[in-house]
Amino acid sequence: MFVRIPAGFSWAEPIRLVRLLSASPQAALFPLTVIVVGEGSSVLLIQEDAGIGPASAHTINGRIELVLEPNASVRYCRIQRWDAGAHEFLLQRATLQEGAQLDMVNINIGGRVTKSHVIANLLGPQAASRVYGFVFGHHEQHIDFHSLQDHQAPHTFSDLLYKAALKDASRMIYTGLIRIAKPAKQTDAYQANHNLLLSQQAKAETIPMLEILADDVRCKHGATVGPVDEEQLFYFMTRGIPRPAAERLLVMGFVEPVIQQVPGESHQQRLRQELESGL
Repeated sequence: MFVRIPAGFSWAEPIRLVRLLSASPQAALFPLTVIVVGEGSSVLLIQEDAGIGPASAHTINGRIELVLEPNASVRYCRIQRWDAGAHEFLLQRATLQEGAQLDMVNINIGGRVTKSHVIANLLGPQAASRVYGFVFGHHEQHIDFHSLQDHQAPHTFSDLLYKAALKDASRMIYTGLIRIAKPAKQTDAYQANHNLLLSQQAKAETIPMLEILADDVRCKHGATVGPVDEEQLFYFMTRGIPRPAAERLLVMGFVEPVIQQVPGESHQQRLRQELESGL
């Protein structure tokens, strides 16, 4: 799937890209998406990838390339709903030229195993990327997420926030790297990963990393792993809210900052309903 946004194009409504895949057992699929946004353009893109038909063990080896030419502005959201037998291996890469601005959201709901490698290459001065993500793990899902914020030019900015809510025996592994090359002076970069464990069997591992080769930069990272806060639960329960309902409220509050980054109120509301029904 190839999408080309011409230079100087501006469109307020989301452009929706939908891919539906049905796979026979043991099959391998190789979906490719290339999106090129011309100089000075402004666009909202929502990509939905979903499995249809009966669940079966199969592999999806996908690649998504986002190319932002100078001063392009893009809000991009990917919602993944592969079926329960899918094993996904994904390379998702955004390349930003001078002055390009990217807000990217990844919502991961489906699949048996997911391994994602998400890259933001900031190649020109004044380029900025904001990457948000959420994983809702259930059953025995295994999610392995690796991010790279690669600053190659001075005066660039990147921010990453990735959250996971894990129930049953699901597992999340996060590895994130902020790399600041020697020419990338006066760079500002931040990275955060927060994991909420909703059962005794759920597990999360997080490894944030920094590689800084330049002076005069600001760079921070942080990570948390833990269960629902018992004091917050107690606060709700003292006001007459049953424990299961209180847990749902806390989880939905936990994910809300990411949901709000999804373009379109209708898409946000559908995701809230989908996640709440899963709880």
